[in-house]
Amino acid sequence: MKIDELRIAVVLLAMILTVVALFGGYKVYNVYGVEKPVKEQLSALPPVSSVSIDKNKNGYDIEVQLGAVENLQSAYTGIENVLNQRFDNGDYKLHIIDNRNEKLELFYLQIQPAVQRTAAKSEFVWLDGYLDAKCREMGLKHNLMIDEKNIYVHISDGPYNLYDIVARPAVGISAGNNS
Repeated sequence: MKIDELRIAVVLLAMILTVVALFGGYKVYNVYGVEKPVKEQLSALPPVSSVSIDKNKNGYDIEVQLGAVENLQSAYTGIENVLNQRFDNGDYKLHIIDNRNEKLELFYLQIQPAVQRTAAKSEFVWLDGYLDAKCREMGLKHNLMIDEKNIYVHISDGPYNLYDIVARPAVGISAGNNS
């Protein structure tokens, strides 16, 4: 009976050590094989001032703090290129952090419906004129850029910057008459 109890204890101990080693190895891989290299690559990009990566059950939450940028579209595309080299699509959620002040925050609340309208209806020239007029009223500067995936809105108030990246809805191409 003593030998059977000893065997059970050895098997349980081996199982516990295996589980600990597997979880420990997975944690080390996540930190040194994924998070640290991604942080280093993102931090090397000129507009990036800080990076935070948190692993959760749905993937990675990645916060990137940007300094002043000349071209928000180019900065965002560079960040996405780094992330897409390391992660599968949908394995991460990117959050761009800006340094907006209260004036920019209030301005953003005013223009948010116009930006969403433009995303839905593709009225880019209208949005650029609208932003130009609103920014002149409040003494702000703006830069609007568009590509096939996103609308990039950059509003600046001296040293303060507001960055908003709005996904454009996917446009499907119809192959026939749906009537």
